[in-house]
Amino acid sequence: MKNERFFKAVLEYRNTPRKDGLSPAQKLFGRPTRTKLPVHPVVYKKDIRDRIREAEDRLAIKLREKAKEQHDCKVRKLKELRPGTVVRVQQHLTKRWDLIGTIMEVNPRGRSYLVRSETGRLYWRNRKFIRLYFPSEENKDDNLKRAGLETGKEDNGQGLRRSRI
Repeated sequence: MKNERFFKAVLEYRNTPRKDGLSPAQKLFGRPTRTKLPVHPVVYKKDIRDRIREAEDRLAIKLREKAKEQHDCKVRKLKELRPGTVVRVQQHLTKRWDLIGTIMEVNPRGRSYLVRSETGRLYWRNRKFIRLYFPSEENKDDNLKRAGLETGKEDNGQGLRRSRI
């Protein structure tokens, strides 16, 4: 007896319209389910599919707007880069920012760039994987040492060493 009352209550609950004007039963079956409560017969004959579709569209629009709002509050706008700009590119395998190159072309949508590396290889990369390259004095000295040129500073024995092979 108690179980039967409980299931009737659950049936009524599932037939109760929510915020969007449709009940869970209407969304599932495309129509309201029959219950013990008196309802006008026209309710069962209506074609509810359009109402269901409209309600789902309204919900989807709300969710999209909410997601965009949450995304926009956390995102930072990256500066557009022009062809000829020297940049650092993140290697997709090692996740290191050790690739230096020049921007050759900008995608018309403005989010991806064609970058030519120092070795001459071309890469298409999204803007989030590209940063401006600012050579510092330390980097200049390292690059000169790698090239075998003097930097004007004394080498105190802690510079690059050749390993024995």
